[in-house]
Amino acid sequence: MNIANQILFAVVITSVTGTAAYGLWRLLMNSRFCTKPQYVYLALFLVCLLYLIPLDYGWMQMTIHGYLQKEGIWQINFSLTGFLWILAFFAAVCWLALMAKGITEFAGSLRGMKRIQMRDIPEEEKAVREEFARVKKKLGIRSNIRLYRNDRITSPMLAGIFRCRVVLPDIAYDRKHLSVIFHHELMHYKSHDPFVRLCGMCVTAVHHINPLTGNLMALLDEWSEIYCDARAIAAISDEMDAGCYFEMIIESVKHCPVTDENYIFSMLYENQRRLERRIEYMGKYNGKAASRLASVCFAAAFVLVSVTPVYAAGSEAADVHDDIYQNVEALTADGSEENVLEEQQILGVMDRSYDTLEYAYPELEVISPLLSANEMASFNWSVSPGTRMVSNQFWVSKGQTIHVAATAIPDNSTFWIGIMDGLNNARYVEGSGSLSHDFSITSSGHYRVFVQNRSSVQITAGGTYYFN
Repeated sequence: MNIANQILFAVVITSVTGTAAYGLWRLLMNSRFCTKPQYVYLALFLVCLLYLIPLDYGWMQMTIHGYLQKEGIWQINFSLTGFLWILAFFAAVCWLALMAKGITEFAGSLRGMKRIQMRDIPEEEKAVREEFARVKKKLGIRSNIRLYRNDRITSPMLAGIFRCRVVLPDIAYDRKHLSVIFHHELMHYKSHDPFVRLCGMCVTAVHHINPLTGNLMALLDEWSEIYCDARAIAAISDEMDAGCYFEMIIESVKHCPVTDENYIFSMLYENQRRLERRIEYMGKYNGKAASRLASVCFAAAFVLVSVTPVYAAGSEAADVHDDIYQNVEALTADGSEENVLEEQQILGVMDRSYDTLEYAYPELEVISPLLSANEMASFNWSVSPGTRMVSNQFWVSKGQTIHVAATAIPDNSTFWIGIMDGLNNARYVEGSGSLSHDFSITSSGHYRVFVQNRSSVQITAGGTYYFN
């Protein structure tokens, strides 16, 4: 059996295997599997490997005997004769021509990046280099990753495949923006994204005839960003919350709305729609109660008001939250209806409802032990206007309920009681005087109870909370 038949058979087998794995990945995306970005991204990478590594071909070579095998384990009978041979010959020529076209386009992109790379200059500003070194040390990266500036790019990026470097556009950033940029780009490095993208490009080149592989690179790009966001938000949580993280990203790129689509490396911002999808996913990552439509609307509104002058209007943008809510009835002990409270939600990345986030117990002090189930905690907080006072965090599992009750003085002052998850996504009810509400938990994680003053005078709020 000649080498051409061997190659053709191997490509066909890997294409079938990869397509089956891709179909399974699509099915899993409709299940709870998609709530963990690391699983989604890892599975997508495995799909790429199954497109590239001829495992089934090797298994057939080693195990199948009889008609498919003639003189040895490396002699599968896959030869073609007559008209089928001519048809296969033309198919192979077309396949090779299209693959050559794809490789040529990829080489052209590399040459373009090489020309841009020639304008890279080492970062000269000491404060920027120190911040880069700080984040590298914090993330435990010891590799020699260089930091450059380039006046031809429009967004920070991680460039290179085997010798990676972080490249900044010729824009001045403050320390908070630099921290977000470096956490994000270095997380791409820790996740081995350059190698994963290389595998995706190889799949696209080899299996270009398979229509299902055309969208594979776009999926890899999108999920690499989502996975990177999840890891970066966790790593930077000691410096800022998720909302501030995305604010810094949007502010970093709002002066550069046009994207260079020819870039083949990991960028902080590639296009507005993809950024909207990242914000949407992270909004649902630890809180599944909000509907998909609500998350899309919130994310789109956040991006639009962030990249336009309307963003300066501040808290007025929070009015959009009032349009989406769930009706929950507060019941007395005997089951009769006491009053109707509207449980509402705000994604952390969009929350402009408060001016100050104040911790009832300073985070730098020794944190008290985590709350246990059915253990009641009490509070008595003085809350200034426009301030959200939050408790220590405690772990609550899916299916449990957090019970919160509070009374505020003056009793005619409007305030919120609610809970916040690890991404600062808030669920709350609004009222005055005495309020109580039960918040059902749909996703396990760390939560905080909060009281937010919505009046123009200082209030004193006392109450209790527990979960079971």
